[in-house]
Amino acid sequence: MSAGGGVVTTVDPNLKRPYSNQVNVGYEQEVFSGVKVGVNYYYRGIKNQYAERNLANLPSDYTATTVDNMGHPFVNSVTGQPITLYNLASAKVGLSNYLITNIPGLNTNHYNGVELTVEKQMSKGWQVLAGYTLQKQQGTYRRGLTDDFNNPNNEINRNNATLNYDATQMLKILTSYTFPKSFNVALNYQHYTGYPLDPNNGPPTAVFENLNQGQVSVIGEQIGKIRLPNVDLLNLRFSRPTHLGDRFTLEPIADLFNITNANTVISEVPTGGNSFRQPTNQLNPFIARFGLRFSF
Repeated sequence: MSAGGGVVTTVDPNLKRPYSNQVNVGYEQEVFSGVKVGVNYYYRGIKNQYAERNLANLPSDYTATTVDNMGHPFVNSVTGQPITLYNLASAKVGLSNYLITNIPGLNTNHYNGVELTVEKQMSKGWQVLAGYTLQKQQGTYRRGLTDDFNNPNNEINRNNATLNYDATQMLKILTSYTFPKSFNVALNYQHYTGYPLDPNNGPPTAVFENLNQGQVSVIGEQIGKIRLPNVDLLNLRFSRPTHLGDRFTLEPIADLFNITNANTVISEVPTGGNSFRQPTNQLNPFIARFGLRFSF
C-alpha cells in the first residue's frame, strides 16, 4: 500500500526570532613578575529555535509497537537491545502539511564552560601560553528544517543530548625558547576528549524497515554516551633567523607535525550494522615541512 500527495510547507505567522543569552565572567591576576593566571566562565543559551511539525501526522496518529508489520521484533542495531518504535496509521501515510514554528523543547539548549589560563611573557628567551577548558554543550537534538517534532520516532534519545563538537576537556600549551645564537624551538601541544559520535556524519543511528511509513531512522543511543577516542597532538618548530645588514632577515624553518605519529580515529560510521563504528578518518600522519622566510 502507498499514498502520496504534494508537500505543503507554511511558516507560523507568530514565529519568533531566535536569540541567545550569553554571560562571560573572568578574572586575571599577575602572580609573579611576567606571569599571569586567569579564570573565565562562559554561558550561552539559545532561545526560540525553530523546526518543522507535520500537522498532517499528529503524535496521536502513531501507535507504539515492538514488532514490524511482518511480526519481527525490533532490535536496536546500535545497542543490540529491543526497542519500541511508532507505526503511523495507514490512512495518514504520505500526508504532509509542514509548519515551520518555534519548538519550546529547544529552549533547553545551552553551553557552560570554565577556562583556566597561564601566561608567561617573554623573558630570558622563554614564553608560555597554556589553557585548560572544562565544558559541556547539552540540550535537545535538532535535525534542522528537515526535522518533524510531531513524529515520536524522532523523539527517541533526542533529549539530554550532547550537542555539536563537544569535547568535555581541552588542554593547549604553546611555548617557545630561544637558545644561544638565536636558535628557536617552539612547542604546540593539544589534548581534547573525543567528540560525540559522530559530529561529521550524524548521531548513532539505527535503521528499521517494514513500518507503514516505510524506512525509519532513529537515534540509537543518547548522544554523548558513545565518544570518539581522546586526541593528543604534538607539533614542534625549529628556526634560526639570520640578520643580513640592517634591513633583511633570512630564517630557515622546520615544522614537525604530529611528531608521535599518532593515528587516532577522529571519525567513525555512525549507522548501526556490520560497519558500525568503523573508522572513516584519522589524524594526519607525521609530516615534516621545511621553509625559508625572507623578511625586509
